[in-house]
Amino acid sequence: MEEQFRKEDEILKKLVKDSGLEEPSPGFKSKLMDTIQQKADQKVIYRPLISVKVWIGLAAVFIGVVLISVLFPSTGILPDFGIDISQFEPGFSIPKPEFSKTFVYGVIFMSLFLFQIPFLKKFVETSYD
Repeated sequence: MEEQFRKEDEILKKLVKDSGLEEPSPGFKSKLMDTIQQKADQKVIYRPLISVKVWIGLAAVFIGVVLISVLFPSTGILPDFGIDISQFEPGFSIPKPEFSKTFVYGVIFMSLFLFQIPFLKKFVETSYD
């Protein structure tokens, strides 16, 4: 096995010696640095995944649902249109979830932590610009 590696090593040495060293074209370094500088100077245009119009629409729907539930707490808005909702009620009851204090504190901590990430990211980006 070792003899095979020696033969391959000798063949590689001979090929490297025969091919010689190649040198880059004149001005290669300056062209490369110019290209890197152009890439660094390009501004990244930020386009949000969800547009402002969609966020406004979602906020309007959310506020509308909250207002309807506050203004019509017991009957809702459907009986005003003559729709009997008693036929749509399920025949089973859904149990109310009960959470321990540790779970609630953990959820609060994680939500506050995740809430801070965009602010910290913005702070880091502006400090290095």
